[in-house]
Amino acid sequence: QFILPRARTNPVTFLDSTYLPSWFDIDLTDGLQGDRKRMLDSTDYIASFVHKAIADGVPANRIFVGGFSQGGAVALTTTLRSDRQLAGGVGLSTSLVLMGDLPITLGPHALTTPLFMAHGTSDQTVEYSLGNRSAAALRVMGLSVDFKTYDGMGHFPTLAVFQDMAAFVTKQLETTTQDGAAKVEVFAAVKLTGYTVDTFKAREQTAFKIGIANVYNINVAKVKIINITTSAARRQLLAAGIDVDFSIEVTDITSAATLSKTVANTIPTAMTAIFRSSGLTSIQSVTVLRAPSIATPAPATAP
Repeated sequence: QFILPRARTNPVTFLDSTYLPSWFDIDLTDGLQGDRKRMLDSTDYIASFVHKAIADGVPANRIFVGGFSQGGAVALTTTLRSDRQLAGGVGLSTSLVLMGDLPITLGPHALTTPLFMAHGTSDQTVEYSLGNRSAAALRVMGLSVDFKTYDGMGHFPTLAVFQDMAAFVTKQLETTTQDGAAKVEVFAAVKLTGYTVDTFKAREQTAFKIGIANVYNINVAKVKIINITTSAARRQLLAAGIDVDFSIEVTDITSAATLSKTVANTIPTAMTAIFRSSGLTSIQSVTVLRAPSIATPAPATAP
């Protein structure tokens, strides 16, 4: 099913205030930042279609939000801010708008939602460098971005773009279940000193996920924080801090067993250094709290 919303007709400053269908205003003197109010109104408008589809019975993790040019900017922003676990976001010949809002405005599922971006090197409407920098910035924040470059392509999608986009969509749908059931997961917990529950906010949680991904050489999208609690000092052997329960999704029980052993044998000093380089600059120490556990999906039952 395809849902194709239309933008409202509004004046576009970039085009001498000509009234055209547009998702937000563009003023080149403002660095292509766009009209904040109309941009956010547009993302809310698109999000309403997502919520309607979910209410009609479509699993959130089977829904993609995509668009071209201005529509691509709105699609990416809607996906990044979504409160639902979507299948993915698609932005063609576009760049991020309201970049300065990130990562604070990232939704709870942004790190586990894959993105596809496509841009032509000869695009004179939205310069290739803007799309490339947008993708690079998202990757630094720990997001999964498949950015494709098309030599000589202008501000229009070619057949190759649609073929690559179709492959992206197909891949995501093949790796997600209809009911969103998880694959095999390894559960673990670490104690972090240098942070409290109040100071371990969204930015720090993103850095934690990136750190775990770097420690175990995995995709950051597979890391999920389950719980964060205050950890009091115990017999003065361990300073006060926080306990972070987390999980890592893997493909099979063999991989889970290997990863579980690796987590149990983690060297705390090495982990602390990696967390610092990933953005947890206030961290003092890391301690693995207990032996990791493994959970597998319940077996299917016969009807």
